[in-house]
Amino acid sequence: MPVRHDHAGRPFGRLTALSLHPKSTTKKKWWVCRCECGEEVVALAQDLVAGRRESCGACGRAAYDYTGREAESGHLVRDLTGGTFGALVVLARLPRTSPRGVTEYRCRCECCGAEKVVRHGALASGNTRSCGAGQCRAFARKLPRQ
Repeated sequence: MPVRHDHAGRPFGRLTALSLHPKSTTKKKWWVCRCECGEEVVALAQDLVAGRRESCGACGRAAYDYTGREAESGHLVRDLTGGTFGALVVLARLPRTSPRGVTEYRCRCECCGAEKVVRHGALASGNTRSCGAGQCRAFARKLPRQ
């Protein structure tokens, strides 16, 4: 089968494309890739080119952790402890106490000092940037988004 775009030897993040995988079809091209850690994985060419697949998923887990509901779906979620999101400083990740298994963090508002429990998704998306008090919302709006 002729290869329209030959990615052999081309780096994609930590992955290097080695060869076309036998399960490739006319529409979907799968590539055998080797990660810098030595692990071999099979990835879709469109994911490699778009930057959605840059590693084997096993290496670099030191900076990531399986947390909450995301662990059930198999997604790796970065621990946000120590980060700043608007006026909120993340103090600690809470044990999985949420009924739905969602990761939650204890945060402190830099504006008024109040502490608040915030979901991972709300922090990461930028939807929650302050404790919610009127003066703190105005303060957080003036801060640049991360």
